[in-house]
This record gives sequence, C-alpha cells and structure tokens, in this order.
Amino acid sequence: MRTIRLLVKYSIQVQNMKKFLFLILLVIGTGSAVVAQAPATHKNKRYFDINKNIDIFNSVIRELDMFYVDSLKVDSLMQGTIVNMLSRLDPYTEYYSEENMGDLR
Repeated sequence: MRTIRLLVKYSIQVQNMKKFLFLILLVIGTGSAVVAQAPATHKNKRYFDINKNIDIFNSVIRELDMFYVDSLKVDSLMQGTIVNMLSRLDPYTEYYSEENMGDLR
C-alpha cells in the first residue's frame, strides 16, 4: 500500500515537473519569438511603406492615363520620373534604360 502511495506521489511530481518544464519552454519560446520579430517588424513596416507609395504612384499614373486631356507617353514619363528620383540622391547614382545599356558594352 505504501509503495502504491509513493508511486502515485512520484507520478504526480513527474506530471507537475513536466508542466513546469513546458511552461518554462513556452516562456523561452515566446520571448525568443518576440526578440526575433523586432527587426522583422521594422523591415515589414519599411516594405509596407514602400509598397504603399508604389500603389499611390500607380494610381496617379493610371488616373492620368485615363483622364488627362492629352495622351500620355507613359514610357517617357516613367523614364523621367526615375531619373528625377535618382538625381535627388546624389550626383553619382544614375539610371540606364535598356536601350542605353548597349552603349555601356
């Protein structure tokens, strides 16, 4: 009888220890996930902002193409936009269109 009580007591202690270890691993895992997410969240926000601005730009081009008084030369407009954007960075960053890439070879 005493042996059965000891086994039951030991079994309960093992179950409690397993629960305790599970909780510790859960806390460690959650903490690790939070720490790992911090840089990813910053990156995700950056990519979200970039994609949001690209969507706005696409909407403007689409609206201009549909409703502007004259017909647009979209390729020329896009090339000018890219060159203007890069010129704001520094004098050394340049864009070469597909046609101009042949001149570099």
